[in-house]
Amino acid sequence: MLDEGLAGGYVCTQISSSAWSGVSYINAGTLAPRIVLEGVIDSPVGACCLLSSDFCAQLPRHICENGQNTIFHGAGSVCGGDNDCPSGSCDGDIDSDERVDVVDLLAVIGSWGPCGGCEADLDGNGDVGIADLLGVIENWGQCE
Repeated sequence: MLDEGLAGGYVCTQISSSAWSGVSYINAGTLAPRIVLEGVIDSPVGACCLLSSDFCAQLPRHICENGQNTIFHGAGSVCGGDNDCPSGSCDGDIDSDERVDVVDLLAVIGSWGPCGGCEADLDGNGDVGIADLLGVIENWGQCE
């Protein structure tokens, strides 16, 4: 992806499946500095929806949650036909069965600790912990 940036420069990003790598900024000005950042973010891919509409796109969690007014429906979730948001999906529904229950709670407990990109990592910080447990409890019950 190539986007025109500030001061006539460009920001280049390469996104491959669920990994981010090789971000470069190139300034077209007289100094022409070049900064290259390299790294990998392991982030699950799933349905990402705009809250203000019914538009859905398959995106890595870290990109979806970087936007405003978006919701990530979970790793492995898929958009419906015509890029519609999945119905009944909700935060905490790790097994995508349309409800947050003891199965989801046990998934969090069973994945406790460092966990790069696993479905029980509801807050996407690379570690299953208290925030993920509270996410299940907060959303307990049938998805709406």
